Amino acid sequence: MEPFGLALGISGEEFRPWRDLFFSRADSILLVEGETDKQYFEMLRDPAHGAGQLNFPGEIFAYCGKDTLKQTVLLKFIRERYKRFFVTFDLDARWEVEKPLQALGLELNKQYCPLGVDAPGKKDIEGLLPDDVKSAVRSANSALVDQAMNGTPDERRGAKRELKRLYLEEFKTRATPGAAYFGEFYKYTKLVNKAMTTQC
Repeated sequence: MEPFGLALGISGEEFRPWRDLFFSRADSILLVEGETDKQYFEMLRDPAHGAGQLNFPGEIFAYCGKDTLKQTVLLKFIRERYKRFFVTFDLDARWEVEKPLQALGLELNKQYCPLGVDAPGKKDIEGLLPDDVKSAVRSANSALVDQAMNGTPDERRGAKRELKRLYLEEFKTRATPGAAYFGEFYKYTKLVNKAMTTQC
């Protein structure tokens, strides 16, 4: 990968998360912020979701954090590599990442969109989960919730990562296709499906 990194002016460490994209045979790419986001979107590919199904034949790729989207040279290279291209990120990161995306000529809801609900504590993909899922995890892990709110910066980050994992596992256990569990997600699958179709 070194020649690619040198050509783009990016160090090997920064480039590592993108390595697999350069050897993918897919012509469509959906970029999501992390591995848990990827798993939610993979669940949405199930045909049992009907009209709410995420329906495109490409690859879902976790880009490992919002700061990656600030590497505009790399993002431009990836965009040009794929026929269809769409980026998602947490709503609470919008003010940081939207300008770099717009600088590349990307348009809201056509090549990118933020995920979450515009309400306190819901400005990320977990904000799309039904309240009963998050409540079950929090009540069973009160010490972890306390750590996420009141620990040191490293403790808070670690606790939030663990809570994200637990929310996903609880959701997988409870959720069945349909509006009750996936209603908020369907808003985004329809958006992505439409965007991928119009980019053909």
